[in-house]
Amino acid sequence: MENKSDSEITKLNWLDENIRNYIQSIYRVQHFYSNLTDIEQLIVIITEECKKACNAEAGSLLLYDEKKKELSFQVTLGPVGSEIVKKEIRIPIDCGIAGEVARTKRPLIVNDVKNDSRFFPGVDMATQFSTRNILAVPLIDRQRLIGVIEMVNKKGNDPFSHEDLRFLEILASWAASAVVNSQLIQEKLQAERFAAIGYTLTALAHHLKNILTGMLTSTELIEKSLNQKNYEVVHKAWPVLKRTSLYVFEFVKDLLLFSKPRTPQKNILLFRRYNKQGIRIFL
Repeated sequence: MENKSDSEITKLNWLDENIRNYIQSIYRVQHFYSNLTDIEQLIVIITEECKKACNAEAGSLLLYDEKKKELSFQVTLGPVGSEIVKKEIRIPIDCGIAGEVARTKRPLIVNDVKNDSRFFPGVDMATQFSTRNILAVPLIDRQRLIGVIEMVNKKGNDPFSHEDLRFLEILASWAASAVVNSQLIQEKLQAERFAAIGYTLTALAHHLKNILTGMLTSTELIEKSLNQKNYEVVHKAWPVLKRTSLYVFEFVKDLLLFSKPRTPQKNILLFRRYNKQGIRIFL
């Protein structure tokens, strides 16, 4: 797709202003989607672009928890976004307009939520926010429900339009793909961590086994020599057992020291430079 700058799109003055805003947002998201490696930041950017282009007071991206059958807020933008995050508000899939969208996997425009029985007032009650209208679109990837993206309260008391809905559907597909990619990356990292932990534990166990084998051999030799009253062998084997026991003690102490949480220390580095007069200065 050919990339166009915002200024180039703005020159298309024959387009409706709303359409120009949609196109600008789509090109910006496409640019970030192609160049941004921080997927969590990308999800926030997509939600921000949706909020801006739809001219909404607030916007949210909710992720679906298949085990708990509920939606949790991943991105919250607007006047009470921090309150939603702080109170860890979750929406059961059988409640609210977002739940309806998640269950049916179909978008919804509700421009008068007070007269809609599907509206869930729990979020408003918890945050003291007043919702007038909602536009919600499901996040779908390969027929699997990922979550819901919703815009709340069209500014100027205007209703959400079908053009807003179509635009939101376009960016919702990118958001769903970004979320899935993020989940795959996290799963891969977790698998790699478990593999590294398993490899490390195997190496440590093998190392300790070798040490303990020496200790066990020394113990058996000392016991046998004591029974035979062969004290010369006892005197020779005892230092080996003592040295090996001390080695195990130091080894375990090092492991505990390595696993202890530590705070990084800041060190000031002085870089030497010389001015025009040849006098050394420090930065």
